[in-house]
Amino acid sequence: MEKQESDKTYIGMLTDILERKNRILQDLIQETGKQKELLDEPEMKMDEFEAILPQKAAMIKKLENTDRGFNSLYTKVKAELHINKEKHKDEITYMQELIREITDKSVRLRAMEQSNKNKLEIYLSRKHKEFRDFRISSKTASSYYKNMPGKHQGESVFLDKKK
Repeated sequence: MEKQESDKTYIGMLTDILERKNRILQDLIQETGKQKELLDEPEMKMDEFEAILPQKAAMIKKLENTDRGFNSLYTKVKAELHINKEKHKDEITYMQELIREITDKSVRLRAMEQSNKNKLEIYLSRKHKEFRDFRISSKTASSYYKNMPGKHQGESVFLDKKK
């Protein structure tokens, strides 16, 4: 009787872990959506974009811990789930539904991240070009002003063409 109770507890814990993972993925999608909005603005606010990164990193760490916990628990009840499929039919069906949602959200998140990555690369490339162009024009102006002040001292700028 004790083994069955612990298996039921473990199965409940598996469900809880999947629900938690589903919520974390939803939160990640929201944060990634905020980054997308920032990238879509004509003048992106890089500080706001970067402020989201630590939050996302913490969520990803939670996801990794959640996955480890799920895998650890699953190995304990795997046999029970396979042997007594009918007994745990409702729990198995619910977990499969959660896994489908998690998979869909994971795919959606990967697509959003790839899109954001591409937009960020374009933005950074454009900013790099602007910076390089500014440096070149600044260097040219500086060179001009260094070389020009003493060149025409003492020379007349106007020529008298009368004879």
